[in-house]
Amino acid sequence: MNELFKQQVYEVTKLIPKGRVSTYGAIAKAVGYPNHSRHVGNAMGGCPKDVPAHRVISSSGKLSVPSFRERLEKEDV
Repeated sequence: MNELFKQQVYEVTKLIPKGRVSTYGAIAKAVGYPNHSRHVGNAMGGCPKDVPAHRVISSSGKLSVPSFRERLEKEDV
């Protein structure tokens, strides 16, 4: 996975407003790689602190990190 892809994923993720969520698949589509949701997940695994990774969920609604639930609840999600 190249750095440009990661940066694109991070920039799209930063656009998710507080109190809302998106999916790995939707982010993959937004950066032009609709079949690369797993790559988005991999990129999110090492994202910088200013990227709201807790706002990205699976298409089935599952959270990748259980502690993200608390952060989403604080945002009334």
